[in-house]
Amino acid sequence: MICLSYTWEDSAAKFNALSHEERLETSLRTLANIYGKDIISQQVEESISFYWEEAKGYNGAFKLTYPGQYEMQAELINQPFQPGPGNHNGVFLAGDAISWSGGWMEGAMHAGLNAAMAVIERLGGKSQRGVSRTSTE
Repeated sequence: MICLSYTWEDSAAKFNALSHEERLETSLRTLANIYGKDIISQQVEESISFYWEEAKGYNGAFKLTYPGQYEMQAELINQPFQPGPGNHNGVFLAGDAISWSGGWMEGAMHAGLNAAMAVIERLGGKSQRGVSRTSTE
């Protein structure tokens, strides 16, 4: 699998105005321009176009923080790291919206791990968070 084009904002709207075949052709032509020759068009077995703005329930591909929301975002992200279990109510949020990588699975996983470790610590357990690893491990 090769992603020939990941286009967003105004460029995505313009690209989506093309037919699927025109999008494929444009992407292959651009790739040929980059490499100086056509290295892939004869190998394409199937192609798919996906436009986030038309996908039901997706509401676009990214979550962007608006001006003035940075401080609130930082509070949410740092909430599991507040010192001492008595300093919070034991509810730990997770998901891509609770990360610096909003809109991405990696951010959601990272926030989930942070929340899980905070719950472990809240319940009196010990986590590996903050433990330095040595080269002999």
